[in-house]
Formats: sequence, C-alpha cells, structure tokens
Amino acid sequence: MRVGDWIAGNARPEHFTQLTLEPLVVSCDDFAMLTLLKEPSTLSKLAGRIVVSNLREGAGGEFPKLRYFITMAKNIVEAERFGEVWEQFARERKEFGTRVVNSLKGHWGQDPLSAHNMFENKVQRILIEKLKKMTGDLATSGNSSLLRLSRSLSNVADCYHLALSFPDGGFIPCSAWTWAGYSFKGGKGVPTPLSLHVEKDWASREFLVELLKAWGGSEENMDRKIAELMGQGMESENLARLMLPGWEAVEEVMPEQLPRPAEPEAGKLSRFAGNPIIKAIAEHQWESKYVFNPGAIRLNGKVYILYRACGEDEISRIGLAISSDGLHIEERLDSPIFEPAEDWEKKGCEDPRLVLIGERIHMLYTAYSSVAAQIACASIGLEDFLNRRWSRWEKRSLAFPGFEDKDATLFPQMFNGRYVMYHRIEPSIWISFSERLDCPWPREDHRILVGPGAGMSWDGFKIGGGSQPIKTKYGWLLTYHGVDHSWVYRLGVLLVALDDPGRLLYRSPNPVLEPEESYELAEQGCYVPNVVFTCGAVPSVDKEVLEDDDEVLVYYGAADTTTCVATAKVSDLIPEEIRQGRNTAAIWDNMPPG
Repeated sequence: MRVGDWIAGNARPEHFTQLTLEPLVVSCDDFAMLTLLKEPSTLSKLAGRIVVSNLREGAGGEFPKLRYFITMAKNIVEAERFGEVWEQFARERKEFGTRVVNSLKGHWGQDPLSAHNMFENKVQRILIEKLKKMTGDLATSGNSSLLRLSRSLSNVADCYHLALSFPDGGFIPCSAWTWAGYSFKGGKGVPTPLSLHVEKDWASREFLVELLKAWGGSEENMDRKIAELMGQGMESENLARLMLPGWEAVEEVMPEQLPRPAEPEAGKLSRFAGNPIIKAIAEHQWESKYVFNPGAIRLNGKVYILYRACGEDEISRIGLAISSDGLHIEERLDSPIFEPAEDWEKKGCEDPRLVLIGERIHMLYTAYSSVAAQIACASIGLEDFLNRRWSRWEKRSLAFPGFEDKDATLFPQMFNGRYVMYHRIEPSIWISFSERLDCPWPREDHRILVGPGAGMSWDGFKIGGGSQPIKTKYGWLLTYHGVDHSWVYRLGVLLVALDDPGRLLYRSPNPVLEPEESYELAEQGCYVPNVVFTCGAVPSVDKEVLEDDDEVLVYYGAADTTTCVATAKVSDLIPEEIRQGRNTAAIWDNMPPG
C-alpha cells in the first residue's frame, strides 16, 4: 500500500508532534537528483528532515552558493509552514490524515491568484524576514568576515522582490532567487522577464490582500482559506474567485485570451478525415493502451512515423508505422524499434523527434527514470534504419545529465560551425549550441528563445517544442505546443531566420490546431484529455526547400491516446504579410514579455 494511502486512512493528530528540523547530508553521487535543488520530498516534509547534498564541481551556474543557500533556506521555511498548516488540521481533527495527504499531493497551481502562489509567496516573505534577522545577528558578532556577509545578506533581503524598468525598455529583476535560478538553468547575463517568479507573485499577493481588505476581509482570513484549500487538494483554485463577492459577474466580461495584435493570424491545420491513423493494439502487450506523440521523417518517398507506445506496464517504447502518402498506414511493425536500455530511462523512451544529418538519423527523445525526465540522444545509420537493423542504434546518452528537461529537437545543419538544439526548461523554449553532436552538450551560450504568451492566452501557462524544423523559402518553420491555465494543449507555429535559428521572425498569435474532436477531447478511456501534441512534421513530397503551395503533414498525439495527422500549405501557416517580407524585428522588440 502506498504511504499516502496509509496516512490518509490511519493518521491521527496524536501521531504527529513538533520536531526541530534536522539536516540529512548525503552525497550527490548517491542522490543525483538532489543537485536539481528542488523542494523537499513528501517524505522529508512528513519526517521533518531537510536532505542536502554537495553540488558537483562546475554545477550551479554563476552563483552556486547563492542558489544553494536560498534554496535550503526556502525549504526550511516551507517545511515550517507545512507544519503550521498541519497544526491547524490537528486542532480541527476532522479527516486529519486525508487533509495532510491532500496538502502534499495537491501542492501546485499556476493561476496568478491561486492559493498555491499565495502560499509560496508567503514562504518567500517569511524567508526575507529571517534573512533580515540573520543579518542583524551577524552584524553584532564582532567578526569582520561575518560583518561582510551580513551586508551581502542585507542587500539580498532589501532587493528580493524588486524589479526596475528603464525608459529605453530595458528591464532588470532584483531578486536573488531570480538571478540565481536563471543562471542555475544555464541562462547568461541579465535574467529575462520570462524567468520571473518572485517579483510577479509578490505584487499578486499584495493586490489580492488589498482587494480583500476593501471588502472587509483580511490577510489572516486568506491564509486560513489557503490552508482549507490545501486540505481539500485544491491549492490550484483562484482565491479571488472564491473569496471576493461579485467575482463571477466580473469574470463574465474578462477575456480568457489576450491577443497579440501586432501579428497576423496563421491559418488552421486541417485534420485528416481518417483520424486517428494509429490506435492501440490489444494483442501487442507493449502498445496495448496508448500510441501517441509521434515523430516523423520522410525518406525515399515514404513517411516513417515513430510513435510513443504504452502497454499495461506503462513503460514507453517507440514503435514504427510506414506510409507512402503520409495519411494511410501501409505497414506497422509488431515489435518496438527502440526501448529503454539504461537506468535513467527505465520507465520510458518518450516523444521522439528526428532529423537526417549526413547519412545518420539523429533522434532526441525524453528519457524517464521514474524520478526525472531528461533529454536523451541516439542515432542510427540511414541504411541500417531502412534495413531495420535496430540493434545498430548508437550513442545513447543524455544531453544535459542531471537536469530535468524535455521537448528537444535538432536543426539538420550547422550554423557558423555549430549545431543548434531547441529544448524546454519550463515554462519556455531554450536554444543551445554545440560544435559536435556528441553528448553531453555544453551549457554556455544557452538562453531562452521564446516564452509563454501573456496573461490568460492559449499558450500562457507554458510552451514547448513540437516538430523538427522544416526549411521553407521564408525561414525554418516549426510547430510548438502551448498550454493554457486550464491544461489544454494546443499547437502554434514559429518561423525563424534561415541563417540564424536564434532570430525569431514570427510566432502565431492563434493556435493552428486545438482539441475539438471527440478523440482529442475524450475524458474516458484516454490518457490525458484536451490534448493535441506533436513531435514531427514532414513535407508531403520530397523537397529540400518548401514554397507557398507545398503541403506540410503534422503528426500529433490526441488525448495522449492515439496518433493523428493534419495538413496545411506553407502559405496557410505563414501569413501573407510575413511572406511579403514585412520587418518583424521592430514588432518583436516592442512586444510585452512572453
């Protein structure tokens, strides 16, 4: 029986007591995922332990000590806050075990005014107060080195929630959390607005508290409501909607999506009438439940569709289907062509994306260990692939070892002597460079390319890569996926410069495909409802550079359950205004963050 189930059914207030938090020090060689510096695990919170490890040499970005110190301090404060919430549950006694488990399992939420964000921001505020007290204690120690440390921590505390905007449009966040976190993820220089978290939520909490006071409420009432929602596993709920009178009437006139009016809309993808084109086969144990998130590559007049498959063991493997016209499946192999072989992918090889470089097919995929999802690389010779010598897959390795990452794709050529990879560190698409295709990839010159849309837009929660790049006369065309605050997955398009994948020419302000059909919306018998998610697209004919009337086939997973295909011409996906060479640089320079 799972620990959570046991606690929910058996835990009583008398089973809990107040403890002094204690550290548990381990080596990063034994617990590699601790180097991601995430929040404490559920068991650590329950046991009152803060597990810490050393960082590997060279890890941690430009400010490893700052990142490490603030993360540990925040984890301590968060553990104390959970203890306070559980004390409230204990006093009330009702459904104590269930509420404790709910507070741990439901600890997430992305709505700007969610109970989760308000809880997290209070943790940051308490952290600042503790830092200020620490600076006072250090300042009176009489030790010169501790006095210098006191001044540094005082600066951290005073600037923690601030940000500066300059008349020329420049922007500088001042939070040590933002700077250290951005650098920890590989970002260089000044953190972009897309990487903000503390500064944004600081203002959100103050805004909501003032609104509540105007209606006769208080911050204390809000914190009690947060604890109540945590006990119900509803931390993602919008507090304003629950606590402010008349909110529903206001919400009716609030737009759910904020447009990006400077950009012309892209045309829509058209679904193939025969969708889904690949379904699970009950007799094949390895693909008996779900077949989805396909990559695709065109070779010698045929389309090879590599799809993610799951059976009863819920381990992801990669299967192969083949089509001459890209729409009708003519052959489908009975066995997977790629499956887990390493410990860091023991729970699955997911979401393949393929490109042909020279005489080798390179595949980037998500390797899932049951603890973390990471980008992995593998390759196979073209002739070996066409002759189905699956034992010839080579160079299976991690692109950024020990770093949680997904949705990676390669460009099929070098730019100024370097290969280019797009990948997703939540919530943005990042760009990385390497002089070689070998892994691991370097983390220098590693930055955000594009982030989520503004506010409540269709891609306002997070975005990630979709298909591999397709070369058109106007630029490299890619699909990407966007997720809104209701966890609906849609597809949009990006266009980047032919000579520089780091220069964005166009981003569709609208989705080009969104869940509408029953097999995309399905809520029963599916893995995840309300999802369209692509890993591959190909031209409908063998052609190196596509023009206006050429057609693109986009393969996608529907509700994480089946594989489908949709089509559009290049002229549909790239608006006429963009194709006519309108200068988009000025527009993007003046776009709001995201």
